[in-house]
Amino acid sequence: MPHRQVVGYGIMMAQALEYTAADRIFWFARPVFDVSQSDLFGAVFAGATLVITPHADAMARLAPLLVKLRITSTSITPSIASLLRPQNFPLIRSLFLADEMASQEVIRRWSAAVRVINGYGPTEGVVVAWKHMNPSTSPHCIGRPAIGMNVFVLDAKMRQVPIGVRGTIWIAGRQLSQGYFGQPSATDQVFRSNLFGHRLMYNTELAEIESALSNYSVQVAVLLLNRSGCLKELVAFFAQEDESRKDRSVMAAELLAQANRRLPPHMVPQRLIFVPRLPLNGNAKVDTTSLEQAYLNGSLPDISAKPTKLSHARQD
Repeated sequence: MPHRQVVGYGIMMAQALEYTAADRIFWFARPVFDVSQSDLFGAVFAGATLVITPHADAMARLAPLLVKLRITSTSITPSIASLLRPQNFPLIRSLFLADEMASQEVIRRWSAAVRVINGYGPTEGVVVAWKHMNPSTSPHCIGRPAIGMNVFVLDAKMRQVPIGVRGTIWIAGRQLSQGYFGQPSATDQVFRSNLFGHRLMYNTELAEIESALSNYSVQVAVLLLNRSGCLKELVAFFAQEDESRKDRSVMAAELLAQANRRLPPHMVPQRLIFVPRLPLNGNAKVDTTSLEQAYLNGSLPDISAKPTKLSHARQD
């Protein structure tokens, strides 16, 4: 990733979150976690104060630290945001949500109190390829491309589809990385050259599936897994933010119906797995490794509705 991509991203974040020299920005994420660059470089280009604490303290005592350290802004995952209440942090005026799909409940809760930006995109696009500046007004919208970025919706033959037609999201622009260092074969699998006048693009299909399932008060993580040597299948793990609202099987059926309405058949999950809470790793992101292990070990209940026609076709 060339330095100029990171510089451009830092300037964009400082402008989007309206940072000033008076802000105290909490560097919550570990440096190895891409979203940490939002706080670091956003603070640098705004001349704001970057507040740093040991990561173990931040994970264990985040809420009291935000108050004690007089924090005005930070970047966190929706999983963390769902555990906090904005009324407990009167000094926070802006919040950047990224690296996971935010549920409507999280957006509604925080947008009523602070400036919320919902970021979307892979690490290969320097954390965020596009962002939604006011997600509470249109929760189904993922926003506009970041400055200097382009987003394309393409069909299986890499042709742009008409407005309203389903396709796969690809990104291009100045923030896109040059590929995976020392891994040309991996780079060739997800990047393309010389399309529509742009050097490279990147496929973000799993994130699109999570977006389609995020219309309910649930947290969702979608993985492509392989169990017992069978063909890979799409598995959606979901956790209700308020378990008293609906029966789990009813929620699973509604999620599946939503997926069938909003996604092409090949992107509809074959299985829906309920978990009491999506596990988090040390970077405060959903711990996909733990979910995969629990699923492969058979320790999570499968409450899927009837299998989709496509899942039968794949098994055949």
